[in-house]
Amino acid sequence: MPLGRLTLALTLVAVSYCPHGESLQPPHQQTPGMAFPAEAPEIPPPDFALTVQPVLQRNCSPCHFPSGVMHGKLPFDDPETVREVGSRIFSRIRKPEDQATLRAFLEPDKINGSSIQ
Repeated sequence: MPLGRLTLALTLVAVSYCPHGESLQPPHQQTPGMAFPAEAPEIPPPDFALTVQPVLQRNCSPCHFPSGVMHGKLPFDDPETVREVGSRIFSRIRKPEDQATLRAFLEPDKINGSSIQ
C-alpha cells in the first residue's frame, strides 16, 4: 500500500474514535456498551422497619404505637396503614429529611423517574 493511502487509512481510523476508545458514531450506529452507559438501576423503596418506622416512632409516639390512644384506629407500626394515610402523615413530620424518607416510601415511582397514574 502506498504511503499516501496508508496515511489516509490511519487518519480515518484515528478520527472515527475518541481517545478513550469510545466511538464518535451516532448512537444508533454504535456498538452496544461503548459510549453510553446502561439505564440507571431502579432504587428500591426504603425498608419500612429499618427506615420509615423509626421516623414515625420519633414523631408519632406514643399515640400511634402499641398502648397509644390512636393505635387501634391508626397503627403506624403497620406499613399498610401508613400507605393509606398517605400525604396526610406530613402534618406531624417537620424535618425535611424525615419527610424525604416518608415520601420515598409512599411514592417509590417518583424516585425512579416514572409516574404511574
